Formats: sequence, C-alpha cells, structure tokens
Amino acid sequence: MLNEFHFDHYFLENETLIDVEAINDLLINKWANFGCLYYPFELYPQYLKSLELHDPRYVHEWQTAFSSFKSFNLSEGYRAISEHDNINEVFTSLINYGVNTALVSPSDATALNMSSNISDNNGVNEVVKAAGINRSVFFNTCEDYSKTDIKGDDCIDEVWRTRFLSVAKHCEIITIIDRYLFENLESDLNVRTTSIKKMANLLRPLNKKFSLNIYSSGHDKDSDRHLCIEKYFRDNETALDRLGEVFSYIEISSCSDDKFRDDSHDRFIRFDDFVISIGSGFEVFRNFPLRATSFSVKNVSYTNFTQTLSSMSPNRLWVYRW
Repeated sequence: MLNEFHFDHYFLENETLIDVEAINDLLINKWANFGCLYYPFELYPQYLKSLELHDPRYVHEWQTAFSSFKSFNLSEGYRAISEHDNINEVFTSLINYGVNTALVSPSDATALNMSSNISDNNGVNEVVKAAGINRSVFFNTCEDYSKTDIKGDDCIDEVWRTRFLSVAKHCEIITIIDRYLFENLESDLNVRTTSIKKMANLLRPLNKKFSLNIYSSGHDKDSDRHLCIEKYFRDNETALDRLGEVFSYIEISSCSDDKFRDDSHDRFIRFDDFVISIGSGFEVFRNFPLRATSFSVKNVSYTNFTQTLSSMSPNRLWVYRW
C-alpha cells in the first residue's frame, strides 16, 4: 500500500529538516517504503535548489529519492502550499490532486493556523508538520496493511483496495512467481472465473496497460498443461473484455517443480519495485472464499525476489509471449 503524498519545494528549505538529521531519514524511509510523491515535475530544479542548505549527504539521499522512488506529476492547477489562504483551501487542493497527505514546514503550519502536528479533514486527507510524520494516519495505515496477514473472512475486493490498488496504480510491470498458478488456472478453466481474469478485472478501472510476466510450473514443452495454458492466453489476447485490454505484453514461463522446490518456496507478486509475498500466492485471486494467509509488502531490495528470478530465468522449460 502506497500513501499518495505531497510537499512543495519550499518545504525542503525549512529549518526542521536542515537542523534535525533524523527527520530527513524518517521522511526518506517513509517515501521509499510506503509513499508516492505527487509534485510538479517541471519544478524539479527548484526542489534541488531548495536542498542547498542541507548537509551534502542528505542532498545526495534526496536526489536519489527523486530519481528512484515512486512519484507522480502534478501539472494543471497546481499551487504551492504557501499560496493557499487557509487550511480548507489546502484540503480542497489535495482532493483535486488525488493526494492523501500534505507535509508542511513550521512557517506554513503557522500561516495555516495549525494548532497541532496534524490537521485531519474528517478522514478524507490530512496536513502534517514534518516533525509529526510518525503520527500520519495515512502513512501509518499503509505501513499496517503492508505487514498484516489476510484473514479468512476478508473479501478480495476489500483486500485489493487496501493492499494492492495504490501499488498497482503506480506501476508498469507485474511479475508473478508462483509454483501452483498454472495448475490452478488449468483446474478453473470452464468452471469459474480464473485468477488471471479476476486480477485483470480489478486492474481495468485504472485505464492503463501493464506488462505481465509469470513463472509457474507448466510441465515440459508440448505437455498437456503447456498446450492448455498457452491456448488460454492465446484465446484471451484480443477479444472484447479479454486480457489484451489490460495487458500490453504477457510472457509466461514454465519451470520444473524441482526448481520451485529448491529455489522458490515463497510466492511473489511484484509491482515494479514493490514485492508482495503471500503464503497462498496468486490463489488469493481465485473465485473461492479467501483463506487466512501470510501477507507482506516490501521494497524489492528487502526480499529474495531478485535472487529467485535470477535462478528461474535461465532454467525455463518453455516460454510463451504475446
């Protein structure tokens, strides 16, 4: 889960950030692990200029954050926080931007008559002083969902909304490593909505296309399972309401059961640089009641995903692409 947040370039000039190194660490870590920064890309030079008073180490870390972490361009109708006359105007702008959290400097907080570290807009969005970031409702909710297991009575649509949606919204490439995905897919054909189709239906409202890569146990080339799975994807490429509406590219790969047993006990769904680990794997999207399972979301650098993929890719039994 990613919190969509914003700060203007003046925010980086505030004394709290310049004088208290720990707050820089805290904000950068929040952004890396739980955030997508909404800001006007055309003002990027001003953001960099605002860092000139910072310690060089933090200048480098902020530059890395802007170049590597999740961000989204604010263009039409953008106004800096200081250009708002009152906090209700800020709340309205955040709604227009699609932003949950605005971070503000002490001077902006004073101008907005903020009496505490956080001003909450009835749960719709919030304005937070830099020093109060640990009390942000939206950042804390994202962090909680990122490490809370799925319960047996949860609903997949609610699980998608709270744990997958914002990550999917800001990604381009989805990669799945799940030993049993093809086996389950074969069992569901002509019986119920497949897990792949369910995910596609959940992604469709985002009105964008994704690249999808799947690694599963598909038996040997030209086996019954290989031919069955390939036919399914081929038949669902371009017809109305099919996978081709959501995925611009699909690559499916088969690896042996032994390879999964030795190198990939975990089941992963990766959205760009965020990796979701689920005990039951992609089965979570099958048309069955959810069962209790482990769940976590981490930046890929904190997972075994890269090593697992490096082991699987050279050892594929067959590959199908469209």
